[in-house]
Amino acid sequence: MIRRWIPVTAVVGLLALAAGLASAPVADGAGAGTGGATLRVATYNIKHALGMDGHIDLDRIAGVVSGFDVIGLQEVDRHNPRSSFRDQARHIADRLGMQHVFVANRYLLPFHLAGAGNAILTRQPILYSKNYLLYKPDGVEQRGMLRADLRIGDVPVHVYCCHLGLNAAERDHQLRQVLDITRQVGGNRILLGDFNTRDYAAQLRILSNVYPEAFVVAGIGQRFTFRSDHPTIKIDHIFVSGFTPRLSWVIDSQASDHRALAAELRIGG
Repeated sequence: MIRRWIPVTAVVGLLALAAGLASAPVADGAGAGTGGATLRVATYNIKHALGMDGHIDLDRIAGVVSGFDVIGLQEVDRHNPRSSFRDQARHIADRLGMQHVFVANRYLLPFHLAGAGNAILTRQPILYSKNYLLYKPDGVEQRGMLRADLRIGDVPVHVYCCHLGLNAAERDHQLRQVLDITRQVGGNRILLGDFNTRDYAAQLRILSNVYPEAFVVAGIGQRFTFRSDHPTIKIDHIFVSGFTPRLSWVIDSQASDHRALAAELRIGG
């Protein structure tokens, strides 16, 4: 949350952000076949749409991430009693007029009747998708990374949405696994999600030494994403390869216990 006394430079930056969001072209209108297309992306741990007010509201979640081209969601429920048996990814995608893919990494009822996992929403057709189960020690929740392949004009784009574990040793294995997986494909990549890793943690350099982080390159305003009612840490991140971050910012909302993290990216330089 921005404090009462705001430096003039911050005000100018925020005004520039507002102007950029109002005028920047979306990816599918930027011209086919060439670099320079602009892509707006966001990552959001929605905590099954449970807001800080104790209410589950999928339309409120959709409102937070409306206007983006690619969205990665974590802690998404499907057919779960705690969230009224809704297919949450489908509801949000339909509300926004987007394509989507969802994969559960853990199941909450027998026979895989209810699950929770990650989702990717996109305005472009999803050409291919795959889920990767990440390293799991005994006795902890299964985590995963979801991949969706898109095409922006003639440019292939690989999107990865992940949610890592709470234990540092577990995350160390998972971060190295994420790096290995994303390196296998190459090309234009967007890696986003809830990494449960603070932005200044040495552990995060496993990724940041290879992939630029959008907020580090082009962030404005406060950077913290958790907890949404009084954020003091940044554990949600957007890494890129083949893109130039133009802007990155945190969306102020208490529709979940996280705040959404957004970025505006340009394909190529």
